[in-house]
Formats: sequence, structure tokens, C-alpha cells
Amino acid sequence: MTISGGVLEVRLDNMGLDASMTGHDLPLPPGQYVRLMISDTGDGIPADIRTPNMYPLFAPPSTGSKAGAGLAELQRIVSEHGGTLRATSTAGQGTTIEVYLPAMLQPPQTVAQEPSRERAAPLTEAKEFLAEHDKER
Repeated sequence: MTISGGVLEVRLDNMGLDASMTGHDLPLPPGQYVRLMISDTGDGIPADIRTPNMYPLFAPPSTGSKAGAGLAELQRIVSEHGGTLRATSTAGQGTTIEVYLPAMLQPPQTVAQEPSRERAAPLTEAKEFLAEHDKER
């Protein structure tokens, strides 16, 4: 297999999934989700070396590479956040990875205010501290 590249598309969507859209292929309860979809038009993963869900680390045998955490690690992280991963690939046409995560329906909490400049140490004091610290070494 030769790696020939292709077009990479990254997409982020808000999706409402109803009962007809979930099930064995997409094991999620109905609800609101955010979908991150990454697809390419590269060589794809040949069927003879593809696992049913493609979750183990995948690197084409011809590359000899084992870099990256792999789809198994991605699936674990996504599951811990209440989501799921769907991967599809067709040899000669490309691969698509879809990450579904539950959407936050409540507004985000207020973030603490930035520190006041009056309370922040002047830069000159920081330089003096560093100079004293270097002398102690």
C-alpha cells in the first residue's frame, strides 16, 4: 500500500439525535450532541487489515510507523466523556472518523475575573527575584 495523501476535511456540527439515528451503529441515547468529523480522500484502510471497529492502533504496514495513540485511546477518552467514536474506511476512497460528545445545554459558568494590575507584582520585582535566585545557585 502506498500513502498518496488526499484532501483532509475537518467539520464540527451540533446534532440532535433521535431514536431512529441511534442504536448499534451509534450507541448513544437520543439527545443533543457535538460531532467532530475528520475525513480524508486518501488510500483508506484495506478490508483485510481493518478490524470491525478499527479501534486498535492503526498504521499501514508499509509505513512501519507505530506513531500516535491510535483509535483505541481516542475511543477511551471519548467514552469517559459520555460520547462515542465511529470510524469508517474504504480502500481507495478514504477514511472518516466521527467523534460524538454530549452537548452542553447549560450556559458556561462565570470564569474568575482577571487579577487586578494593582495586585500584580511589577516586572522589576520579578527580575530582582530571579537575580537573587541565580546567586543562590
